[in-house]
Amino acid sequence: CREFYVWLLNVQFAVEPVAG
Repeated sequence: CREFYVWLLNVQFAVEPVAG
């Protein structure tokens, strides 16, 4: 299923601002 892929994208968008 693609739910996991969508979840990964959400995690990246949520973590990028913090890491940057």
